[in-house]
Amino acid sequence: MSKERLIRRYSAYFQGWAQAFGNHRGGYHDERELNWLFGEDQDQIGLILTSRLKRLLYREVLAHRETEARLLLRKERIGLGKLWVPTGYRDEQAIRALLWILDAPGDLHLFQTYHLFYPHGTRILTLARKAPLPIIYKEIDPLRLTVVGD
Repeated sequence: MSKERLIRRYSAYFQGWAQAFGNHRGGYHDERELNWLFGEDQDQIGLILTSRLKRLLYREVLAHRETEARLLLRKERIGLGKLWVPTGYRDEQAIRALLWILDAPGDLHLFQTYHLFYPHGTRILTLARKAPLPIIYKEIDPLRLTVVGD
């Protein structure tokens, strides 16, 4: 299975600004490479950005210029551009949630959020079916995403 999606991306008007992720399942565990948050209504999924992940993802999806990326979703690993991460049993739920959101009709939105449960300065890369608050975010160049799954 392979498909393309255009994802609208957003950047905060001011550094440090972000809206809250909201009610969710999942959370942060130090020993895990990927830490997922699942929105209450299956309308958003978040990936907690550790310093390492933020650095690696900057070129792939966080830069302000128009970006093209290939997302590989497999049971044993997740790949985004040149970033490859082995998956664990918890990541299978994330893969299913990502595929569900990516299959949903309508626009998809990518932006950074925060949550009070996590240490100050923690950012969450959020993929949502609903646009972020326009008072906080400005739209930047889109992401052209090719999704390849099992």
